[in-house]
Amino acid sequence: MLNGSIPACIGNQSSLRYLNLRSSNNLSSTIPTTLWSLTYVLEVYLHSSSLSGSRSSEIESLKVLNVVDLSGNQLSVSRLNIVEDIAMALEYLHQGNSTPIVHCDLKPSNILLDEDMVAHVGDFGIAKLLGGGEAMRQTMTLATIGYMAPECGSKGIVSTRWDVYAFEDSTEDPINMSDDLIMLQKFKKNDVEGYQSRA
Repeated sequence: MLNGSIPACIGNQSSLRYLNLRSSNNLSSTIPTTLWSLTYVLEVYLHSSSLSGSRSSEIESLKVLNVVDLSGNQLSVSRLNIVEDIAMALEYLHQGNSTPIVHCDLKPSNILLDEDMVAHVGDFGIAKLLGGGEAMRQTMTLATIGYMAPECGSKGIVSTRWDVYAFEDSTEDPINMSDDLIMLQKFKKNDVEGYQSRA
């Protein structure tokens, strides 16, 4: 049985493939950032401990990682991670298919969080498909007031701008989701680097 913090030197075990520190241990403190330098690790089990801090975004950089179980800990998820998940989902809906999909009702109650606090866009009840090279179309369907772009409510125009407006929650001229995603990733990188330089 292990007690205390996970040793930072665990990140030096470059050949490690499986890390299983399940509930029989009494681990506390934060997850060392060196853990996410294990580029060949396949499975990480750290559930039901007393780990705290935030879930590192560096988890996503591990390409061969199949399973990460961090449940049962007191890990927080940065709001920025949730925003990035939503931006990636909208980028996929708008540009990841030959037929763009406009959600049309993006709002907080339609963002679902799974057990790992990864955000998913849900409730496609009034979603619209833009086919045949259409950049926009008209509809009589109205979304939730306060989350739809002004041109959508007044003219019934559906375009990817509708979702971007709801996402950005501003009246500025919306940009595409790829630009938003790049901006978020730069902000996230700068935020992490700034935090590390302050530590």
